[in-house]
Amino acid sequence: MKKAIICHGVSPSFESNAENDFPGCSRSWLGWLQQRYIIAGVNCQNPCFPNSWRPARKYPDDVNVFSRLELDADTRLVGHSCGAGFLLKYLGENPELKARHLVLVAPWIGFGEPLNYYFENLELDPDLPNRINRIDLFYSTNDIAGVQESVKKIMEIYPNINMHNMGDKGHLRADDFGTHEFPELWEVCKSEI
Repeated sequence: MKKAIICHGVSPSFESNAENDFPGCSRSWLGWLQQRYIIAGVNCQNPCFPNSWRPARKYPDDVNVFSRLELDADTRLVGHSCGAGFLLKYLGENPELKARHLVLVAPWIGFGEPLNYYFENLELDPDLPNRINRIDLFYSTNDIAGVQESVKKIMEIYPNINMHNMGDKGHLRADDFGTHEFPELWEVCKSEI
């Protein structure tokens, strides 16, 4: 069975998360992308990680949720911001895991933020491209400095991944696009179905 898993990032605070009509897992374009996958016949999970606001988010809590999902060589993985960093850390800690497609959207791996404890002991696995059929990275030239540093570090370790420059689109959220749709991302994702 074709599968996909989407991992969301963090909310700035509990208050902004509680007031938001959508939990982190469906905020922005994440719910829209999940619908696209499902319509295309892909079983897509979009887990809501607990306490996903700063500074409450904890890596072990996210591992507890994520490790219950079925992941194999025909799984597509998409992560936004801290969710992309989570995927890199988790895959690095589990070198036996394989996936069909890994998509990193505005990836953040702990540079310059108050949540950098989340990425303590992060080791980007240089062998990761040998376990993933295809890796894509979407970034914006005017994203926050921590994401820009993260993209630079990821590119140092994985210089041959597919890069997608979105221009000046901030942190690649619905507020930055003016819509909950992200067609450029879907074009890349559907190419691996």
